[in-house]
This record gives sequence, structure tokens and C-alpha cells, in this order.
Amino acid sequence: MGDASTALTAHDFLETFRNPDLPREHLQQLLTTVSGFLDNLASPAAEATAIALQLERALEQVLAERDAADRARDRRREARDRFLAVMTELRDFMVELPTLLDAEGAIGKAALGEGFEVHSDGGVRTTPDQAGVEPGKLELRRVELEEQMVAAIAARTALISDAVDRICELLATYPGSPEGSWVVREVAGFATDLDLAEPFATTIPVLPACSLQDLLIQILAEIDRGRSRT
Repeated sequence: MGDASTALTAHDFLETFRNPDLPREHLQQLLTTVSGFLDNLASPAAEATAIALQLERALEQVLAERDAADRARDRRREARDRFLAVMTELRDFMVELPTLLDAEGAIGKAALGEGFEVHSDGGVRTTPDQAGVEPGKLELRRVELEEQMVAAIAARTALISDAVDRICELLATYPGSPEGSWVVREVAGFATDLDLAEPFATTIPVLPACSLQDLLIQILAEIDRGRSRT
């Protein structure tokens, strides 16, 4: 009979203390008072001790629940902010990339139009079609175009590398990571009404084959996995 009464009291305490309108500091103060009562009780009355113990346990449990909820909320907020920053990073990247690709393409087109051969590393080579051009002048032009092409490729490569580094930092992951990104998993778990994949899916096809494209494909797959678990 006493056990049933005590159990009911413990349940009632939990229901009362779980009221979200109760400030945390009030619960903490009450826990301090109850724990002090138990610590200093010289000749405890059985009923008072039982109630105090139930109070203490209920308060500890509710405070632990609130701490866990706070941590979960903070984690969701951090994941949200990091994911939004990735979206901004992608938008900024896609603003800059076309300009660099256009510049690179214009240099390559000019070189090909003058009869040069252009390599993927930016190297520019003469061809037999240019046999009628004065060698010294041809070499000067070749060097000029090669320097421009190498610089253009370097600018594009740096932009892509910086984007990969920044996105990996924000998502707390790295290309090929078997663990994936906790940020992506967290966002995929709570933002169920949003099309999280869309920014990545639309960016992938317009990218040249590069490390950023690989990373976005990896993120897209992880979003799909995260959604399948919810």
C-alpha cells in the first residue's frame, strides 16, 4: 500500500515538474533544498524521507530531461545554421564560377583560333599549321597565352578548392568520409518538409568534373539516406 502511494506521488511529481512554465532555476533551487534536507536529517521520519527521496529523484530526472532537450535544441540550431551557411557558400560559388569559366574559355578559344594546341593543364603548344608564322613572334604569343590559361585554370581550381574546404568545415566532414556529416543527418531528420537536395542536385550538373562535384554527390546521397531513416 505504501509502495503504491509512493509510486503515485513520484508520478505526480514528474507531471508537475515537467510543466514547461516552471523556470529551471526554481527546480534547481527546490532540488538543492530537498537534497539538503535529506543530507542533514538526523532522525528521519519514514514518510517524510520517502517523499523527499521521490522529490529528489523526480527533480533530478526532470532537470536531466531539460538538459537533454536543451542540448538537442542547440544541436538542431547549430546544424541549421551550418546548413544555411553551406547554401550561401554554394550560391556565392555559382556566382563566381561562370565568370572564371568564361575567361578560361575565351583564352582557349583565342589560342585554338590562332592554331595553337591547348592542354588540360593550361599548356599551350605550337602546331604544324603555324609553320608560316615567324618563330620568335609565335613563341612570345604561345608563352602569353599559356600564362593566361594557367592563371585562369589556377583561379578556377582555387575557387573550387576553397568551396570544398569551406563546405567540409561547415558540414564537419571530408570527401569520401565513411562517417558522413552529423549536420546533414540532423537537418535531414527535422527539416522533413524542405527539399534539401535541390540546391545540390541543381549545382552538380553545371560543374566541371572536380572535387566539389564529388563532394556534392556524397552530400546528396547522405540526404537521401537520412530521409529514408525518418
